[in-house]
Amino acid sequence: MPTFTYRDVRMVLAEPDQIFADNVIDALSSRGIRDPLVCRTAEALRMAMAMPVDLLLCDVDLPGLDFQAVVQDIRHSRLGTSPFVIVIATARPSTLADLPRVITSGIDYIVLKPMPADQLARRVDGFTRGRKPFVVTADFIGPSRRARRRDDGSDDDVVQVPNTLRVKVLFNDRLALLDKLLEFGHGQLGKKRSETRLNAVTRLVRRLIELHQQHKDSPNAADWQRGVGLLVEKIGEVVAEHMGSPATDHVGEIAARVGQIARRWGEANARPTEVEVALLAQLADALLGASVTDGDAADIAREIAAMVDRFLAKDEGEAEDGGTK
Repeated sequence: MPTFTYRDVRMVLAEPDQIFADNVIDALSSRGIRDPLVCRTAEALRMAMAMPVDLLLCDVDLPGLDFQAVVQDIRHSRLGTSPFVIVIATARPSTLADLPRVITSGIDYIVLKPMPADQLARRVDGFTRGRKPFVVTADFIGPSRRARRRDDGSDDDVVQVPNTLRVKVLFNDRLALLDKLLEFGHGQLGKKRSETRLNAVTRLVRRLIELHQQHKDSPNAADWQRGVGLLVEKIGEVVAEHMGSPATDHVGEIAARVGQIARRWGEANARPTEVEVALLAQLADALLGASVTDGDAADIAREIAAMVDRFLAKDEGEAEDGGTK
């Protein structure tokens, strides 16, 4: 039978204020947390994160700390053993000017000092009941702050993530399954990161098609070039992820052709033809289709890539012939 206890919870307290740290330790010890690792500097925090951690309380002004960068290092698995750590930021009123930056850094919660330690303990208890899903993009991973769904497809970039604090407090008779839960969470995070790259490409292609249709006679060159530049950047990330992979090389093949067309558009002085615009739209759809696990997906993707190569070679050949006449 499970029992409500924090005895298995591993906590790091990155706090330069000795009095506040002692109060927090006293309050959480009543829950069963024993011997939290206390850090006074950013370097000590980095060393502490080498061990598995369920709960991190961190002062945003910890000496030597770039708070936003460290939180994202944790979320992207560049620091520590798990991107799913519950991160609670602590801050003084003097930090209010930087509050938006702290809130959007990827933390789970922020505490403004001086908050009574027992109240902080109740906030920690709240995470045993659940946590927000994570937003996952190439640049950001962290709890979603969205109050309502968006209509641009970006809400597809959220994923439920493990909550080791909840497991250890409420389901401590199942700790043997924790490693499998974390392994599953890492897999879901990687899958979602890959999906969001593909979805970003689709949205950018859709935006370029809209710009092409809206400004046929007087194109907005700045918006067009910005959109093409972003598409080239994002498609480069997809190619780097998939090209050469035994399982998803065919996705990289399609992405590489999208990149070819996007770079042509970025280098050309003239606007693309309707045929090229339609081709890019079809390639964006094919890119999503190629990512689906299907026995025929790889062969179909390579056939599409070969078709695009023939089209581009024919188009370039016609351009050269036209230039010599």
